[in-house]
Amino acid sequence: MSFVVLNDQIISLSAFANKLSNIQKQVEEYAALIMEELDPDHLGYIMTWMYLAVPDILYLYERLTRVFRSSINAVTILKAVVYLGNVLALHMSRPHGFRYKSGQYMFVNCVTVSLFEW
Repeated sequence: MSFVVLNDQIISLSAFANKLSNIQKQVEEYAALIMEELDPDHLGYIMTWMYLAVPDILYLYERLTRVFRSSINAVTILKAVVYLGNVLALHMSRPHGFRYKSGQYMFVNCVTVSLFEW
């Protein structure tokens, strides 16, 4: 009796291992298809830099422009008032040549808190 149960367990384990082996083969085939699509020249690496270069350059340009403008057009806070409902009103000096247009916004950076938070 125990031999039959043990034999059934071995057979079921063998079938399970066979299924895992088949699944592993399918996964390897799918991975090969994906790599073939992403790396058609078989260079050994995926050329994601092409997709990331333009957004990275735009981000770097925006950050450098912001740093450059903040160092030239620095303002001083003349008055700060906290109103009901945690509303903060900042009165600042206007930089030379500043023209306000409706709908504009600005970034406020508190250097004592963080250099990189706006």
